[in-house]
Amino acid sequence: MTLDLTLFEWLGTLVTGGAISLALGAAGLLLWRRQGSRAANLALGGLLIVAALAVLYVMLIGVQPPGQNLSIVFAPLAYTLAIGPLLYAYVHARLGRGILHWVHAVLPLAQAAVVLTIGLAPLAVKGWWMGNVFSPWWATAQVALTVLSLSGYVVASWREVRAAATPEASGWRLRRDRWLRRLLGGVTLALVVLIAIDGVDALSGTFGVGRAAWISAVERLAYALTLYAAAFAGVVQADVRFESAPLAPPPALAQNAAPLAEPAREPSLVPDVAASHRDALLRLVETERPHLDPDLSLGSLATQIGVTDKTLSALFNETMDTTYTAYVNGLRVEEARQRLADPEQAHYSVLAIGLDAGFASKSTFNRVFKETTGHTPSAYRAAAASE
Repeated sequence: MTLDLTLFEWLGTLVTGGAISLALGAAGLLLWRRQGSRAANLALGGLLIVAALAVLYVMLIGVQPPGQNLSIVFAPLAYTLAIGPLLYAYVHARLGRGILHWVHAVLPLAQAAVVLTIGLAPLAVKGWWMGNVFSPWWATAQVALTVLSLSGYVVASWREVRAAATPEASGWRLRRDRWLRRLLGGVTLALVVLIAIDGVDALSGTFGVGRAAWISAVERLAYALTLYAAAFAGVVQADVRFESAPLAPPPALAQNAAPLAEPAREPSLVPDVAASHRDALLRLVETERPHLDPDLSLGSLATQIGVTDKTLSALFNETMDTTYTAYVNGLRVEEARQRLADPEQAHYSVLAIGLDAGFASKSTFNRVFKETTGHTPSAYRAAAASE
């Protein structure tokens, strides 16, 4: 088999190959990753794998016209009906809304069964499938289902992101929302390209004109750029926290918690000013829940309230009889306690809950949780389940 490609087509093929490699590498990192939202990482990792395989299929078809090699035409690579559900599952998990219902996997699994069966079948079966099923109607039906499925899931994902957005969003939530909008924008662009290319193919077939080679190259480049952006930014954004169930006002630490308050000192805040700052802090915690961000610091929290580091430290020490560390850890422990005791959160691991509550590591989570409650996270969940 010889490849008769123009320089532009060769460049497009090389760029596409690089995007596929990057996407598969990024998917591996996300699937292996234990920090951040496990459900979101798994969904994005799966999305990158399925998208990379689909782009690889498009690239192979582009350099090897259909009909010349049935092994390429029916290579088990195109699981396109899984792209929409995986995208929606990622957005759903990143917004802290749990795991999708299994019904979303029905069509992708049905397509995968057909693709694998034909892809692994003998050449004679592939030839029969090409002449009796694929060419007459299957190819067109598969593209139409892919367009309809992806369009529906893209619209649903946009609605989820817009519903979760608030004018007051800042910090980790603002970064999360921006990333999701950019991801959906890239997928929307790829969808527009897919619809346009299919329209060109339909018109070409009507007038008996073949598709121009440069159109195929542009299609591959568009998909490749979307893959590049999703793979690179997806790994970078994996640590951006996501929202879960509403949190009650700041909890008091358990009775057996170790005393962490600093020694009493002369007040440096006027009572009325301290009360105002305290109200601002409580409002911020209730609406923005900054403690879920593992990168939160005294300085960043002070900035969000609109005070200096020194003023916020004095507020904790003098007015609230605690420290910044104790206060934030108390919020995170309460978040973890609520989720560990919630039967609907039973499918999440103890570690995932701790990381989602804002703790940066397993050891810190276990230590602080036991210091605060007197129990390990696992023991606390077991006791709550037995009640």
